Amino acid sequence: MLACSATVLGPSSAAEPGPEVARGTLVLRVLDADGAAVAGATVEFAELRRTVTTDAAGRVRLEDVPVGRYHVTAKSPTKGVAVADVIVSEGEPEEITLRLSLAIHTEEVVVSARPDALRRDEAFQPVDVLDEQELATRAAQTLGATLEGELGVSSTAFGEGASRPVIRGLGADRSRMLESGLGTGDVSSISPDHAVSVDPGNAGRIEIVRGPATLMYGSGAVGGVVNVLDDRIPDRLPDRTVSGRASTGWGTNAGRRSASASLTGRAGAKLVWHAGGTTRRAGDTEIPGPAFRFAAAGDQENGGRLANTAVATDS
Repeated sequence: MLACSATVLGPSSAAEPGPEVARGTLVLRVLDADGAAVAGATVEFAELRRTVTTDAAGRVRLEDVPVGRYHVTAKSPTKGVAVADVIVSEGEPEEITLRLSLAIHTEEVVVSARPDALRRDEAFQPVDVLDEQELATRAAQTLGATLEGELGVSSTAFGEGASRPVIRGLGADRSRMLESGLGTGDVSSISPDHAVSVDPGNAGRIEIVRGPATLMYGSGAVGGVVNVLDDRIPDRLPDRTVSGRASTGWGTNAGRRSASASLTGRAGAKLVWHAGGTTRRAGDTEIPGPAFRFAAAGDQENGGRLANTAVATDS
């Protein structure tokens, strides 16, 4: 099954004219730890919902930007990460320098715990963030298996294809699963044999929110919120014409196999399109003992299969 979407970015022509907003120009230069320019680094502006790539001199220039304070994250797969706050003002811009670092612990921008984007140390909320690089090494077939082991997070388990995060011991309808800020629309909160419809293989980042910030998501989030951010509904203009990600998985138990892929691209100045799909297949889970709680006499085989745990989903 292939899912497609298209988004037109920009104000509607029928909108009422608003007050004039002061604007300026933002110029950034990205350097590595040795002071050399980093070409091809991605620079993300959280409030602008825009990602751009540095040129050969490591520079990025954005014009006609509303005056204000912005959170900026610069990343390079080989040079590291830098996070900073920049201020855009009217007049001639000053070049701002970001120096990348390969430090293990880096600051993360949180978008789920508050209406506005903040760094994790500014949010004053218990929030965990798994970025794209960390997900590349940890992503499992299900959302519960991917997050299991995070502080205060465990997982339900019903075979190879159905698991749901349990936050601080609260699961079912006491913890909410979101996809880009919206409910997943599945029935995983009713019973553990129903899978969460979100595929972690297509996630760009995952945020786990606990504490008072969960009040924004209603009484069904008293345990916590898991927000999976992906590009299914594009909300920013990508810098590249076409970009995407793909993942595959395979397991020996029950012949588990899965595959997912997504592509996002731009067509013109304001039109962004997205296409993606996920498929999962697995048989009944193999277990090391009888498949029945009370095995009949003479039916004590060394192994068995747990009935009704097979998975065949496409999305």
